[in-house]
Amino acid sequence: MMLHIALLFPSLEGGGVQRALINLATGLKQSGLSVDLVVGKATGPFKELVPAEVRIIELGGNGMLGRIPMLIRYLRKERPNCLMSAQYHVNLTAILARWLAGTKTPLVISEHNDIQSVYKNAQSLKDRLSTRLTPYLYPFADRIVAVSQGVATSLSNWTKIPTSRINIIYNPLVHKGLLDSAQESANHSWFEPGQPPVILAVGRLEPQKDFITLLKAFDLLHKKTPARLLILGDGGQRRWIEEQVTKLKLAEFVQMPGYAANPYAFMSRAAVFVLASAWEGFPSVLVEAMACGCPLVSTDCPSGPNEILEAGRWGRLVPVGQADALSNAISETLNSPKIPGLSEAATRFSIDNATKSYLALFSEICTR
Repeated sequence: MMLHIALLFPSLEGGGVQRALINLATGLKQSGLSVDLVVGKATGPFKELVPAEVRIIELGGNGMLGRIPMLIRYLRKERPNCLMSAQYHVNLTAILARWLAGTKTPLVISEHNDIQSVYKNAQSLKDRLSTRLTPYLYPFADRIVAVSQGVATSLSNWTKIPTSRINIIYNPLVHKGLLDSAQESANHSWFEPGQPPVILAVGRLEPQKDFITLLKAFDLLHKKTPARLLILGDGGQRRWIEEQVTKLKLAEFVQMPGYAANPYAFMSRAAVFVLASAWEGFPSVLVEAMACGCPLVSTDCPSGPNEILEAGRWGRLVPVGQADALSNAISETLNSPKIPGLSEAATRFSIDNATKSYLALFSEICTR
């Protein structure tokens, strides 16, 4: 029997979680499963990444909780063999919808962020309430997946769910298409021969990513070393970050062109890739830059970078929020030879490896 798997997440807008689930859908479909991507809104730049054989189901409505009635109808009509959701607010929606639908659909919830850091830094009542509900509702899921050991530990500490009940499966990220895309032209004058080294960062322009500390670190670096900073991504802090660029008189040396359909072409040509986040779960961009062979610098934030870089083996780790330390690590990386085997080290985060783990998980709970 061909298993029918439904993957639930908010939209096809850019983001590490969305990319990981689309990659997983691709891997599952190539393994012979029937896959639905069930999304609130079927719009966004990642829609073109979805294989034609994967069905996109748009729930419509506003907000994940507001989409519970639509999800109930989907579960009753389509009867997937398993529903898998991603991110805490979506997980809560899936748990409630499955219960209200009255179906026996096995449910896998996946946590992609350090839940304790999310609560600590929550800027909205919705985020505070959602994280507060997780200890009461998460135990109703049939299986729980954490995308890193750090996420699993944080989730266990927060919910009191034993780590023995949490499966750790790294995000499916590395594949041939990524490596092929890395060889394409970046179409940017900063990467022409004879130009100063480019420091690259990729991510949503939000407080979690702490681009302000990165700007301060680059300001310190630029006073000693000719360099340029390129930030790919968009978000709510764009204006604030641009104001800081102007305030630091870095407008000539910092560019923020927004979302890039192919960030890998930039990663394969940058002198250093920097992740300055205050917290994470499993930063996909760090793995993707590693796969592209780009030298790495990251904050040692909870959670993910330490695991990905194996405690500094594959790149320098610095404390969160310390511009001096970040600047020094970037400078040291610029002046050091590339670490042999960097690209090969990223293969443990391949789509094939993650797909095998999920296939085993789905097979177990769908054949009980």
